Amino acid sequence: MKMPQLGRIPPSSPGRHRPQGSAVRNAAAIVLALAGAAAIFSSSLDGEELSSGPSLARRSLKQSKSRGMVLKQQAQECGYPVHYARTFRSESDVEPTVAASYPGSGARMTWMLVQSLTGQATGDEWNFGKQGDKVVTMKTHHPHPMGKKRDWPREIPRAILLLRNPADAIPSFHNFLYEVQHKLEGHSTRAPHDEWVNWRDSSATDGELRGGGFERLLASWVNSVKYWMNSYPREGEHRLTLAYEDLIGDNNGINTTLELGGFLEKAKGVEMIPDPAIECTWHRVVKGNDAPRSLRNGEKQRRYKRKQLDLMVSALDELEMKYENEGKLVGILRRYRSNIIKRPAEEKGKHLPEEVATKMARR
Repeated sequence: MKMPQLGRIPPSSPGRHRPQGSAVRNAAAIVLALAGAAAIFSSSLDGEELSSGPSLARRSLKQSKSRGMVLKQQAQECGYPVHYARTFRSESDVEPTVAASYPGSGARMTWMLVQSLTGQATGDEWNFGKQGDKVVTMKTHHPHPMGKKRDWPREIPRAILLLRNPADAIPSFHNFLYEVQHKLEGHSTRAPHDEWVNWRDSSATDGELRGGGFERLLASWVNSVKYWMNSYPREGEHRLTLAYEDLIGDNNGINTTLELGGFLEKAKGVEMIPDPAIECTWHRVVKGNDAPRSLRNGEKQRRYKRKQLDLMVSALDELEMKYENEGKLVGILRRYRSNIIKRPAEEKGKHLPEEVATKMARR
């Protein structure tokens, strides 16, 4: 499999914008402290099954039962042998890879893509499938409270870290919670604007983060990055760091999929579909009929207060400084930083109901 070339990340520009003000610096310190607290809380769970985890795993497995037929049709359309479409068979000799991500970062789409690339079953950290750990990838949201604590680097020596801009991952996580709370189909409904604002600005202290609270959520995202970077320190050998935005992007999607496939292929018992079929498979799974399309309507890009945007920039800067020698991660963090800096802040006091804002926009 031909791998895309990865360039080195140039040094940071000395003149780049940094949030100013003692209030932001103090708040940034709070976020870092909360990230430490999140790590302590995660370690204290020690395998406890939070109420959300098992039920969501069952939901995912139920949705996956028709994948075998989909893969066979895909094999025929993309021109590779149907024997690759053998998903859900038992593989006693397969070496799994951890597929780690923060909630709301594209885990579902990624396991569908992995199944299509390998024809082998993917697993969930709650292990309700018959394969157990004998799967090509094992999805987890650990160390987020929705994840399950295991000794991941000892049990599974390779990991894929799938990142998404925290400014988008956090509201996507909220939409998911809203759907679960109201017993709605997944990826069907975007939470109302007022509910997003109240959840974002909540002072909740629940351990599962269901109650929201921006600083806690950002700290949890930071802690997730640190955990996987520290647990799997060798990029390319034991860890592959990917951006969700690259995986779905028109410009980078196919090369990122090739990179994903090349990493998976190094594991024992994993066989990839032929190279010429990968582009067709990516288009079908990520962009085409098989894509896990979101039917959510309403405001796609949630807004944040200026202080919250600045806190995200500070958190990204801190991560870049900590992992300055990790070129792949640094490149992703800088893109997220640039995106967040360009976002307009929510105007003070303007929390219009979504239906009112929509009507005004149409005038």
